[in-house]
Amino acid sequence: MNSLKKSFIIFAGIFFLSSIPDSQAGWFSQVSGTSEHLRSVFFLNDLTGWTVGFSGTVLKTTNGGTNWVSQTSGTPHSLLSVFFINSLTGWAVGGLGDIIVTGNGGTNWSLQTTGSTTALNSVFFVSAFTGWAVGEFMTILRTTNSGTNWVPLFSGSVPLNSVTFTSLSVGYIAGNSGYVMKTTNSGSNWTVQNSNVDYFLYSIHFPAGISTTGYTVGMGTPSSPILKSTDSGITWTIQPVPLGNALNSVYFIDAVTGWAAGFIGTIMHTTNGGANWSDQISSTSSSLHSTYFANSATGWAVGDLGTIVKTVNGGLTAVETISNIIPEKFSLHQNYPNPFNPTTNIKFDVIKSNHVKLAVYDISGKEVALLMKGNLPAGSYEYKFNASSLTSGVYYYKLEAGEFSEVKKLVLMK
Repeated sequence: MNSLKKSFIIFAGIFFLSSIPDSQAGWFSQVSGTSEHLRSVFFLNDLTGWTVGFSGTVLKTTNGGTNWVSQTSGTPHSLLSVFFINSLTGWAVGGLGDIIVTGNGGTNWSLQTTGSTTALNSVFFVSAFTGWAVGEFMTILRTTNSGTNWVPLFSGSVPLNSVTFTSLSVGYIAGNSGYVMKTTNSGSNWTVQNSNVDYFLYSIHFPAGISTTGYTVGMGTPSSPILKSTDSGITWTIQPVPLGNALNSVYFIDAVTGWAAGFIGTIMHTTNGGANWSDQISSTSSSLHSTYFANSATGWAVGDLGTIVKTVNGGLTAVETISNIIPEKFSLHQNYPNPFNPTTNIKFDVIKSNHVKLAVYDISGKEVALLMKGNLPAGSYEYKFNASSLTSGVYYYKLEAGEFSEVKKLVLMK
């Protein structure tokens, strides 16, 4: 028996016995400890954050999400938005007009009086004293004393879904029917801006420190909209995006780099201010309702059934979509070039939406590189594999997609 055959037998015999932790490329799942739907996530830095959701769920992490600890919210109602002004003081809002506040990082939460039973969808504070909450029936509430008193500013018929402020006086709200509203006097008066759409807008965001450039996302047909303003919200233009799922949340780390998250695990990314958007592999098929980034590399998205996914590299992987045409069958192609040094290309085909894993193993069957692990829609893909950290030799790469799996050999020659 030649050495190659012997190596392959050894590899096949222990292939399924080896296991190493997942690589932290792209987006990867975290254990939330709950199956409740999560609706909002907020981080103060890359370690400390909170997420809230149905049935009064509040979770906190102090280690970047490696562990999430349940906190007692004091309400059985759904919590739909959370905001912290510092490590101790924060608010969450939700069903039946609930607003809860903490002054000790969430160890204790208490209910504030709003005088409203209307569901509140979003909360935002510019200081420890001044904040706003918005919700159904065009409800807008403001406090200037940390929530001891909440004053109604507006009412109507259109649901309002998201609120943000760029200063103490200038703020924006996004809602259904394409509503974008702006105030320049801390919310005492609001004017409707020209959004050019009649879609549901679920999230509005202006990057920190940038008052002129903002984004809002939502749901519509034939394509869910991403709108951008470069004139402080006076006018909004639709960004060119692929046909896709509804988007529930948008977050920009600066004027050009941002992410949008939505239904069925959708995460989209831009590095040129929305001129182009690309899909990222989220590692989940659960709908995502909120995303937040601590910096340009580290971010989280939360959603249905307790889903929390995180990235530490901006969500980037080396997988490129070659074609969205549905292939005739699952297949793993021979890498090229082969032999190679140190980079090679691996193409594969997925005939239906599936959880896909692509990994490289040495001849003993040990996983030495997890190239990707996550959900992909039907299509043809290519992964650019850089093996600069590996030594010369024979390796095997394996594609798993549902019940399909295939293994091929590659040779690294340095």
